Amino acid sequence: MRPVATVLLLAAVAGSTAACENLAGGLDIVNETDQVLYNVERIPPDGGRWRFTTNDCSDTDLEVTTEDGTVFAELTERWCPGQVWTIRGKDDSVLEDG
Repeated sequence: MRPVATVLLLAAVAGSTAACENLAGGLDIVNETDQVLYNVERIPPDGGRWRFTTNDCSDTDLEVTTEDGTVFAELTERWCPGQVWTIRGKDDSVLEDG
């Protein structure tokens, strides 16, 4: 394969991978508090969002923590892609359909 064709093929594959990631389902976590929270990533305060990417429902408990690792809120009910978990305060959160 010629070098130009290889570069174009790699660019096409990279583009389709990014498109698939953008279409991936998941649980949206919304931080309505005034402090930064963490799951796998940093979730900014005042309406910051982060998507826990998955295509399957789960009974696995999830938690968000403060910077020092203290549990701030915990999701202990079954959750599915397309739902939104909104953190409103310490131990105050709600799971809703998106």
